[in-house]
Amino acid sequence: MQIVDDVLNSDTVFPNVVLTVGSFDGVHRGHQHILRDVVERTKEIGGTPALLTMQPHPREYFSPDSAPNLLTSFEKKIALLEEAGIEVVFVLPFNEKTADIEPEVFIETVLRDHCHAVSLIVGYDCRFGRRARGDFAMLQAFAPDMGYDVKEIAPVIVESERVSSTLIRVF
Repeated sequence: MQIVDDVLNSDTVFPNVVLTVGSFDGVHRGHQHILRDVVERTKEIGGTPALLTMQPHPREYFSPDSAPNLLTSFEKKIALLEEAGIEVVFVLPFNEKTADIEPEVFIETVLRDHCHAVSLIVGYDCRFGRRARGDFAMLQAFAPDMGYDVKEIAPVIVESERVSSTLIRVF
């Protein structure tokens, strides 16, 4: 596995990047469903399965006193992602500057220019950019001009509950 520590200051290029975006705290069953789709899509196009994550977790940045307990350390998360078939992890250092990136600029600069994504697979609750205004609909709208395809993954339901890091923290 390769880790790109600061995606905005890297010019490393991987072939046909199939990318998912998120914190992936815990790499739980819902995350694993997304990761399986990423790996399957890379097999279809001969690509590189990749993930973009933020470090620290955005909630740690915005509300350090009430940030959630993380389910896994960064090192454990990396090990779980590698086990799931992810070959590249792009890290976006989460700070005042990156928190303020407009969603349109995030798509163009981070996803296209730095990650070189040709395919995006995101969860149903994917949000990005300043004030979390970016979403799946925006990714779809930008897809033709940015040169990627995009797919949204529905939530995983277990015993009538949506699997999420928040739900897991309750237990």
